[in-house]
Formats: sequence, C-alpha cells, structure tokens
Amino acid sequence: MDHRRPGGAGGGQQTSALGGSSSSMIDDDEPGLSRPAFRRAAGAGLDGAHDALFATVTAMSPEDRRGAANTAIDTLAGFLGLAGPH
Repeated sequence: MDHRRPGGAGGGQQTSALGGSSSSMIDDDEPGLSRPAFRRAAGAGLDGAHDALFATVTAMSPEDRRGAANTAIDTLAGFLGLAGPH
C-alpha cells in the first residue's frame, strides 16, 4: 500500500500513515537528513506493523540502531522546539 501523497509547495511527498510526515523520513529516494536505518524502521512500521518494525530493528547492527535512534531523538526535539515554551 502506498501511503504517499503529493506534497506542498516544496514538492516531494507526504505520508498519511505518519500524520503527514515528509516521505524523506521513510523513502530512500527522497533527499533529507533522516538516516537510512531510521527510514527502514519507519517504513517497516507503517500502519501499525509493529512486528515488522521490531524485526527490522532487531536485524540492525548496533551502529544502525544508534543512527535510527539519533534520528528519532532529533525529530522529537525538533517537534518539541516547534511547540515552544508553555
């Protein structure tokens, strides 16, 4: 199932499965800062496919897992920064 839909003014695609997140977070062919290991894990876990996500992460080397985790933390910190102080 293809979850991508045309993006906004910047072009590219967005995935509805991840709340409109950029496809650069799951698609290796899209430019962006997400590490390849994160893209593999995020793509495997679309539509709540937790078993596929866990299997993908389990098969990763420690370095790939660290890279995926770093991308996740960077993304979360970016979203929190956008929310601003309360």
